[in-house]
Formats: sequence, C-alpha cells, structure tokens
Amino acid sequence: MTTGTVIEPYDEAIGQVDAWLAAHGDGYAKKAPNQRRTWILKIDRSLLKNKPVRLILPPNFPAEPAGIYVDTSLFLELPHVERDGHVCLGIEPISDDYINPISAVLRVIQKFENEWFPQCQDASLVEQQFNDEALSYWNNFCTAQRIRIGKSLAPSRTYVEFSPISTWTEGSVASFGHNRKNQRQLVRQIVSMEKKGAFPLAKRHGWNTGSLIRGHAIFIPLPEGRSWTPKTWPTNFTALELLVGQLTSDGVHLTSWLQRHLQSKNPQPIKDETGRLVPEEVGIRPLLVFFVQNSVLFGYQLAPGFILKNKGIELIPISPTRIDSSWSLTRDHAPTPFAARRQKKVLVIGCGSLGSPIVELLARAGVGILDIIDSENFESPNTARHVLGLSDLEQSKAKALEARLRKEVPEISITGYDEDITSWITKPCRHDYDLIVECSGESYLRTVIAHWRAQSFGSAPVLHAWVEPFCSAAHAVLTPVSNPWPAADPADELVNAADFSGQNIRIDLPACGAGFHPYGAADVWQAASFVTERILATLDGRCTTETIWSWVRSKAFYDNLAVKPDLRPIVPVEGSSFDSVMLTRDYRSLIRAQ
Repeated sequence: MTTGTVIEPYDEAIGQVDAWLAAHGDGYAKKAPNQRRTWILKIDRSLLKNKPVRLILPPNFPAEPAGIYVDTSLFLELPHVERDGHVCLGIEPISDDYINPISAVLRVIQKFENEWFPQCQDASLVEQQFNDEALSYWNNFCTAQRIRIGKSLAPSRTYVEFSPISTWTEGSVASFGHNRKNQRQLVRQIVSMEKKGAFPLAKRHGWNTGSLIRGHAIFIPLPEGRSWTPKTWPTNFTALELLVGQLTSDGVHLTSWLQRHLQSKNPQPIKDETGRLVPEEVGIRPLLVFFVQNSVLFGYQLAPGFILKNKGIELIPISPTRIDSSWSLTRDHAPTPFAARRQKKVLVIGCGSLGSPIVELLARAGVGILDIIDSENFESPNTARHVLGLSDLEQSKAKALEARLRKEVPEISITGYDEDITSWITKPCRHDYDLIVECSGESYLRTVIAHWRAQSFGSAPVLHAWVEPFCSAAHAVLTPVSNPWPAADPADELVNAADFSGQNIRIDLPACGAGFHPYGAADVWQAASFVTERILATLDGRCTTETIWSWVRSKAFYDNLAVKPDLRPIVPVEGSSFDSVMLTRDYRSLIRAQ
C-alpha cells in the first residue's frame, strides 16, 4: 500500500452511504456538485442565515464520524460551531458504525436536527452554553484572531505562573522574539505575578531564547457569576477600560496604567551568571491585561505601537497557558492536600537506579522541597536504568538531577549535594526535614544512619528502601526516632524475601571491585513507584507508625533465574513469572522481637 492511500473498508463504507443517499435521500439530502463525500441537507435555514448546511464524510469514515457544516459566519454566534463551520455534536464512533454506516450518518443528522437546532432557537440557552464552556470559545476566538492579525503582533505562546488573587495585582512580562524583515515576531512571553519574576522564570525553564523585551501585566478578578461570552467580551479599548474600572472600583485607570509603563525609564539591567549584561532589544514593551475567574485566565495583549501612529490601541485576545504547580501537577484538583504537600521538606540519600526515579516521582507529586545526596558521577552504563542520560555524562548525579527537575517541574525547591553521606550528616542544622528517605541500597549507610540519626535529623522519621538482587523484591521500612532501624542492619535476615548468600549474583567487570547487578529500568522503576507511594502516604499523614512494606515477585520468577536462592514464606507460590504481591508487615513484631 502506498503512503496516503485510503484503505478499502473506508471506501466501502462511504460507498454504502453514497448509494443509500442517492436512492433514498431526495427528501433531505442532495449530492453537492464537484465536492467529494459532500451532500447539501434540505432543512430550514432561516436560523442559519439561509446558507447551505453540508453533510461531509471524512476520508476515514466511520472511524471518524460524519460531520455537519454550517456557514463559517456562525462561528461564535451559535454554540458548538467551530472556525471552519463544523458543528461539534459530541458524537463518538461505535462498533456498529462499521457494520451499518448508514445508521452512523443518520445518528449525526438526527442529533443535529433534534438537539442542536432546537437549542439554537432559544437565545437564553445559547448564551448559557457559551458561558458554560467559556474557556473553549475564548481559546477558539484567540486562535482565529491570531490568524487574522498575524504573528508580528500576536504571540505564539504566553505562559503564566499563576497564584490565586482576591484583588487586582501587577506582574512582569519577559517577551522573546526574532526580528525578521525589519519586523519583530513574538515567539513566547513569560508572565510572573511577581514584578521582577518573569525573566528568572523564563531562564529557569529554558525559555530565554531570542531577543528580550521586558513588560508589564495586570491581573483583575472576574466575579464567579460574571458572564464571559462573545456578547460580553470587550472588543475595543474603550470597553476594556470600562470593564477594568468597574471590576477594580476605579482603582485602575487603564489609560494611565498604559501611559505610565510606556513612558517609564528602562528597567534595571539583568546580569547573567558571569556578571555580563543580558542584551535587551529596544522596543515597545509588552502590556497584558488578564481577567481571572475561578483560576481561569482570559487575556488581552495591548498593541501600543498603534498609539504612536494615532490609530488607537489594538486589542489582541490571548489564551495563556498556566505553568504554575497547582495547574501543571494537579489541574487544580484537591488543592488543600496539595498545598500541604508543597510545604514538605524531604531528604533523599542516594539517587541511583532506585533513588533517581523516586526523586522525580516525588517532585511531580508536588513535594515542595527536596534535598538529594549522592557522591557518584553519572556514567554511560547508568543510562539503562537511571532518569538521567548521556547529556549528563560525567556530571554529579545529584547536581544533574537537581538541574533536570528545576527546569522541568514548576516551583520546586531542590538542591543536589555532591557529597559523601557519612560526612554530610555530621554537619549541624539538619533537623528541619519532614522525612528522610535512604535508598542507597548500601548496608553500611543504614548502619551509619542508625548511629547518627537522632543527632543529625532530630525527630524526623526515616524510611529505608532497597531492592533485592535481580529486582526480585523491593522493601520500604518506615521507622520513627523512638523505634529506629537497628545498627546491625537485619535486612537480609529478617526482611528480604530470598537468601542469595553464596550465589553469584553480580556481573563482574575487569576492574578492581567493578561490577553490576543485572536488571533493567522496567524492573527498578516498578520498585520506585511502590516505594514512592508509601513515601507520599507518610508525608500526607496516612502512615505514621513503624511499618515494613514489601513488593515480592512470585516463585515462578525465581524459578526462571540462573541462580537458586532460598525462598522465604512471603514469596507467593501461585502465579506466573509476571505476578507479584504487596505486603504490609508489623515492624515491631518482626524486627524488635528478634
């Protein structure tokens, strides 16, 4: 089959519909001349500006449903009409559509005539539907306006680090673009609700590419019950200024705000890490107005270049992308527990194949403050099962992981320490952690922590995590300071699922003490997810007592190994080599009783 060829089943389905409409569709459908897979529906057009209503079968029908199209002038006049005139009816394909494609088409026509069309005859219902899906219609409007205005004025992307407000507030903008054919083209602009925070935010996330111009933004609360529809959107500067004045009780006069920032002197220069000045383009600063309704942002870019030509102010509607942690990590879901998690401070000891995915998972779960310690550098064979890659070769694992997550995860405070933990924990001022996570896999470190934890970490609980050879099992052990993990480290004797002693479980390399345990990322990242789930439960207050959690593969998995360890009773006898169990065991009875 050549690329782009429509496969035969689609042709067959379309042919059935074509033949059926030719034989039975005279009453309500007529084949459109010179248009493939298109028919004109015979319906009342008085509500639709007396323009044709088309039924179009897409090339991959019925995998994609039939579409009904009205005149494009009805975009933003009637609900669910897209820019190309397509009426979004919310119909999804079903299995029976392949057996009976004619019924698939009739289902679309009936929903259009029996549901969408009657709704459009009720003006109040039309307005309500626009308001119920205000953000969708606003986004479509912004896209259409950007196409109309062109890239030179409308930015491609606007990213906003948002936080809730109760009154109007000002922020900063860092705009990046390129000059082409003596015209500036906006590529991206970063908005912070802090007056000097936009450029550092752009730099942190790697968005500071292109020529820089700094500007200003203002955020104005829009009451929850306030309508935001095509009939109520400000469409000119006068209407915008009137709305801003109303919502701020005349605390903001938009013309004065605009003039003040246009006429103000250049802001204080920015310096990079070397002390050099960051070059800035000379030009008119970006000025943005945002209305905030229940954490949803509707924005306007003011184009003051027209002021200098005495042609008024162009309003460019923009649909910003929120990049704050609440939206990026939770979509604003469950804000109270998320806010509590943002305040937690966690120390992770070891960021190897187990520790690195744990750190990443904690960061993406919203833990606000992370310190990570590891004295090793990243080597090329680590690529197989570490979250870092070859771009981090020969870099400190802890520092590289810090840099990665600082760039990729919003608003996280993370610090990597390229130090040996045995020396690091003897330093003062380590008592402010909510949890210590030790996942080095080294017995001697568990012993070191057992001797030093009270002096080093105060009352913070400690969670030890490790995997057994071949990633056959993983364990997480939570201990409070009142009942610590024993310095003798009884992990092998009392916790582990199998006894590998005397077995050749390591692949040796031709260097002094060099070698590795054979398992892959798919194995150890399962263990990391298991451990992280228990860490988060501890931070959220759902686990507060000393506990042993274990994830253990089935006997069939061990039977497939080249070595034959002695299995302990927690290994499940039933199941295939892909099966496993999760266990919770009582720490006191298992450890202290011994």
